[in-house]
Amino acid sequence: MLMLFMFLSTALPSYEELVYSVKYGVMTAGELRLEYKQDSLKGNYVRCEERTNGVMAFIFSIEDWYESFSDSNFTTQRFEKDIKEGNYKKHLSVVIENGQATYQDGKVVPVIECAKDIINIWYWLRTQELVPGDTIIVPLHADKKNHEVKTVIREEKVNGRNCIAVVPNLTGIKTFGSKGGIVMYYDEDKTPVKFTVKFKWGDLEVELKRRNAN
Repeated sequence: MLMLFMFLSTALPSYEELVYSVKYGVMTAGELRLEYKQDSLKGNYVRCEERTNGVMAFIFSIEDWYESFSDSNFTTQRFEKDIKEGNYKKHLSVVIENGQATYQDGKVVPVIECAKDIINIWYWLRTQELVPGDTIIVPLHADKKNHEVKTVIREEKVNGRNCIAVVPNLTGIKTFGSKGGIVMYYDEDKTPVKFTVKFKWGDLEVELKRRNAN
């Protein structure tokens, strides 16, 4: 039986690098890297890079990156992503200010208050008090649409350790190449040690290999 514990809100490090191994079944499919920087004047910066390697790179090549710039509360101010998956390529950038999002194609859409993006949401959650059994609503802006994401907090074992499982309902929202079906696992030190991404053709498991922080 798991022992219920509360995941208290604490400050993030000023810098953190997280490197993950991506597995599909028993096969190592690639690597994912998250970099976080905190600046007392400029706010928060997050960069995510994901790429396939080895045999998987020959089957289906992925070289994606995402960047998020946000204020001290992780309210997004600028977001950019560059997608290269097989023959598919797409670049998107958006600037958010005064309650409006301006996209690179010139389209302007209203944004809900305190909206996060698909990258910084995982860091913002680490600054919140999370209790297993609770459900919280996360304001999210992605691809010209606003979402109030219902997010369930659970407690689960990961490699014999008690972890908090954060389960957002991302149905219809494309993240990491998947439309929904993501679970993030945080350990007692608030480090995201694992997450799973569900696809129609199977699940990817992303596990932490190393962490550098100060």
